[in-house]
Amino acid sequence: MTNNSIPYEEVNYIESFVAYLDILGFTNLVMSGKDEDTEKIRLYFGIVDSQLKEISTIPIKSKIQSIVVSDSVILSIPQSGVLPEDLNILRHLCITVGIIQQKLAKNNIWLRGGISSGKSYFNDLNKQIVGPAHIKAYKLEHELAKTPRVILDSKIIGELGFSTAADFIDAINNKADGGLHFINWSANILFYWHQELIDPGNYIEQDLPLFIDYLSPNIDMKNNEIKLVIENIKSSIYQDVSVYGKYRWVANYLKSMDLGKNIEINVEEIENLLANI
Repeated sequence: MTNNSIPYEEVNYIESFVAYLDILGFTNLVMSGKDEDTEKIRLYFGIVDSQLKEISTIPIKSKIQSIVVSDSVILSIPQSGVLPEDLNILRHLCITVGIIQQKLAKNNIWLRGGISSGKSYFNDLNKQIVGPAHIKAYKLEHELAKTPRVILDSKIIGELGFSTAADFIDAINNKADGGLHFINWSANILFYWHQELIDPGNYIEQDLPLFIDYLSPNIDMKNNEIKLVIENIKSSIYQDVSVYGKYRWVANYLKSMDLGKNIEINVEEIENLLANI
């Protein structure tokens, strides 16, 4: 108790991974008053809520704590202090973020954000979070993410025992064992720059080392999944010149993917759709 008898809980920081996520154009959705925009807001809350409920049933993901306030989603998970375990903890946090991103993108709702590490205090009962990790994740989202992507703090590379981004990406994508084979995610978690750097058709600038490859699982599905995302881009890219660069980035990100790796995708059809954006 304090002198004025107000109860409080001690702020005890623990080492954590923290994600700060934000919906692009949310203010416009709220202010427009259009039925379709109100429906998008409902979808946003519904998708985030259903995903957070789903992860509560998965042991490693159930440790992810969350706060949802308006257009912001904050996720936090404690680190173990053991490097291989912490890599896996971060992997599952990124998958959670990627699934939310992907489901929102299919409904023409676009997410950007940042993930950092460090000291954090999370009060689950009161939904309170504070600490350097939260501030750094927010600054990554606010100052650097810019386009519809969730970026990772590059300091995590060294903290988890790696010397290069390439080695870190290979490890988190489980390249040595042929990739990931989870029920809800069987593609890269982080965008794989290696092939892109030697490809003369380089579509996206490597301005930052790490971002979640959230549309990659779509190329493991049928044509309609990718086509739906492309149609969403086409319906929004010319609505306002101020957002053109954001949707252009997503189109170029799709062009940078290895679409030909899956026989269920009509690569020529998808490439033609992308060429017309």
